[in-house]
Amino acid sequence: MTSPYIKRLAIVYQNLGNWSSHYYSVPGHSFVTPVVGFRVYDASNFIFSVITPMDLRVTGDPISIHFPQFMLPSGLNWTAKCVTFNIDGSVLLANMTLPNVCSTRNQGHFSIVVEQPKREVRKEWKLWRWWVGAIICLLVGLVSMGLVCILLVRHTRAKKIRKMERKADQGESFNTIWVGASKMPSAAVTRTQPILENGYVP
Repeated sequence: MTSPYIKRLAIVYQNLGNWSSHYYSVPGHSFVTPVVGFRVYDASNFIFSVITPMDLRVTGDPISIHFPQFMLPSGLNWTAKCVTFNIDGSVLLANMTLPNVCSTRNQGHFSIVVEQPKREVRKEWKLWRWWVGAIICLLVGLVSMGLVCILLVRHTRAKKIRKMERKADQGESFNTIWVGASKMPSAAVTRTQPILENGYVP
């Protein structure tokens, strides 16, 4: 029944096909069938190009929307649901009463969507966290190796300097004298006493 009552009505059907996701979307879900729909119009004055949208009241059994080519993707535990996009902009999710069939008591657009199981989402989240942890550990390891290399180089240099200082302390020390404004090392004077070739002393 239409509200208000009219003698002639026009039912416009739509099948959005590949454009379904362009016009409609359901967060956390993906379409597995095209979005189809219908709308009722007052066609009493159709010859004068006057078409007015009408409200529709279903008094008996609900309207059935069949999706004969609907098939669930294989390999995962998918959950299929019927989605209704009402004229007022609201979105309604409901379970299918019959295989490949959705029911409604209002005009609008309809489709079947699936939601990926939550365990798969948790698995992807764990995998992402594992990669982040591995990258952080790698960066920490590289920084640690760099610090160890720097400490080894400093230790080797300090060891060489201490060795050189030890050798300098073990060597012969020289006295120092001032020559003008400069301080210079000076060795002690040791002179070899002359010895005659014979014991004759004049």
